[in-house]
Amino acid sequence: MRLGQLREKLGDRVSVEWKAFLLRSEPRERPMAAFTEYTSSWGRPASMEPGAVFRFPWSGEHRPPSHSIPSAVAAKAVEAVDPERAGDFRRELFDAYFRRNLTISDPEVLGELAAAAGVDTDRFAEALDRRHAEFESQVMADHAEAVSIGVTGVPAVLMADRFIIPGAVETSLYERLVAKFAGGAQGGV
Repeated sequence: MRLGQLREKLGDRVSVEWKAFLLRSEPRERPMAAFTEYTSSWGRPASMEPGAVFRFPWSGEHRPPSHSIPSAVAAKAVEAVDPERAGDFRRELFDAYFRRNLTISDPEVLGELAAAAGVDTDRFAEALDRRHAEFESQVMADHAEAVSIGVTGVPAVLMADRFIIPGAVETSLYERLVAKFAGGAQGGV
């Protein structure tokens, strides 16, 4: 949300390229109690992001996601079939996970989110089916790249191809850093 606001405010000085970073790369069911306890930590980012709504701890109505790959692959599929809706799809993913506590590793849920974002669900499903290995390879390459430059969690922002900002930070900090580090840099943030 903040990066979108920053892009609106600063225009061409900022470009945003989303990359996958896997918090959980292997499928593994998690006990509800442990996952619910983990989601209690969402209080800090919830307090810092007034434009987002967080529901925590996890409601328990839906099982926790098993891993990060399905949603990251789905995001790559949306980028491929309808790049104009990629941001809408990411917002649907965030809302589904953080506010509605949905299982975003479930293919049916991902299809519903694509539809809610306005993506042609037939094209989305076909791309997932036909190009799944390609998208998963892209996700793994994004993740490897992030690890190689020192990213250890999300959110993380790489500014001017050299400066990593880890964690949720205020929009004003992004603005100051753009002025300092990317003001004259090619490619912006």
